Amino acid sequence: DTRQVMFSLSYLPSPGQLTVTIIKARNIIPKNLQPLSTSDTYVKVALMCENKKIDRKKTGVITGTSDPIFNESFLFDVAEVDMKGVFLSLRVMCNPRILHTYLTFECFACCYVDRVPLGGSEVGPWSEQWREMLDNPRKPVTSWCTLKDVTSDTRRGSEDQS
Repeated sequence: DTRQVMFSLSYLPSPGQLTVTIIKARNIIPKNLQPLSTSDTYVKVALMCENKKIDRKKTGVITGTSDPIFNESFLFDVAEVDMKGVFLSLRVMCNPRILHTYLTFECFACCYVDRVPLGGSEVGPWSEQWREMLDNPRKPVTSWCTLKDVTSDTRRGSEDQS
């Protein structure tokens, strides 16, 4: 089963506020570990520009489920002219107690195409969500995002920027 997180994006141009709502996640713990383990799961949300963290937030920890429900919203101050150069990094952190270590999964709600910042996401399921958010101010746009495993090298590199 595919690991996913559902989130919504909304942008208010006049005050320059980007709202990110982390709604829920699913299939976080592999099926073969579910009978053996409970987990502590939370989501880290980082607003990034040129691979540097501008701001970051974190949900509360949800315990004991592979399908946590968060329903937490975060506000980021982003001027309208800066929206084309920023992107979001979502990291789902999961600690199955049987492993005694965190598993990390991530997706990016934005990025670059041919190294040119689009302000939306790389071509993929989030690009339309990002563009729809910009085209429809004040309207939340919700989507599922497929998570990728983060290797220890990737994790170490991102922790250096924390």
